[in-house]
Amino acid sequence: TMVRAAAHPRRDIGLKARYAAERRFRIYGVVAISVGLAFLAIMLITIVSKGYTAFWQTTVSLPISFDE
Repeated sequence: TMVRAAAHPRRDIGLKARYAAERRFRIYGVVAISVGLAFLAIMLITIVSKGYTAFWQTTVSLPISFDE
């Protein structure tokens, strides 16, 4: 029983370290996804802001006479 009592604090320290590492890993993942989505949004905004004029239609009316 004395060995079991001594093993618990060590196991608790290991669990705390593992949970802390898991928490950091999760935060890194959320930050990475957020940065990726931010860059995607910037890219799409840039494409739309520079290319939206391609969807406009321009018409030009010129008077043409066929008299000779």
